[in-house]
Amino acid sequence: MGAKASGKKGDVVRVVPALRNLGPALMEYQHGPLVRVTIPPGTTAVRVGHECQPYTRTAVATARQS
Repeated sequence: MGAKASGKKGDVVRVVPALRNLGPALMEYQHGPLVRVTIPPGTTAVRVGHECQPYTRTAVATARQS
């Protein structure tokens, strides 16, 4: 799934990422699925949930070990 948003310069726009398993495959995860959100160039994430972290090699390795 994807999310789209638009606004004028200076606007705060809310985007809620989501995913849907259309099966028949099973998604295996322990603490929630990993979802990558790309912040477009020229924009800023002004508020991010506490469960989010930067997507780096270290963050991915840490998430897989959880």
